[in-house]
Amino acid sequence: MPEEIDQQSRDAIKTSLNYPAAGLAYNVALGSYETALNRLKFVEERLQTTMALAATLTLAVPAIAKAQDVSLASNLLVAAVVLFVIGVGLGTYARWMGEVKLLNPAHLYDEWLRCDEWVFKVDMVMYAGKHFEANRTLIKSKWRLAIITSIIFFLEFLILFLWVVRPL
Repeated sequence: MPEEIDQQSRDAIKTSLNYPAAGLAYNVALGSYETALNRLKFVEERLQTTMALAATLTLAVPAIAKAQDVSLASNLLVAAVVLFVIGVGLGTYARWMGEVKLLNPAHLYDEWLRCDEWVFKVDMVMYAGKHFEANRTLIKSKWRLAIITSIIFFLEFLILFLWVVRPL
């Protein structure tokens, strides 16, 4: 290498030799953000749909039961309402918890605009990997809470069914 090549250029050349597929990995890393956002959107839509269905059924069943002269003074109805409130609270918490990790363009401006392309791509692959793990953990947590919320609403509907079918 000629002596006029500065240290940053030597490091960049070394990086491009050590990571020859950085350009390919960079494209995959950028795509990982879209994948995470799509998964998060799916979980949040599932939560929203479950909560809307639960609210609709929870309000409809007592109205139908009252039309059939089923007593509203029932421990089963109280238990169903308690489960509904817990389910809505948990579902709302699941929707509001955490935040998705994305690349911040201002951070790119401050830190990486002066870097060589290979150094930039290798660093972005590293950050995308860290963000992917954080996003995966967030999505997994939200999904678990969505499952628990669905189970709570299922139990609520079961209790409402029992209340209407065999009033106590």
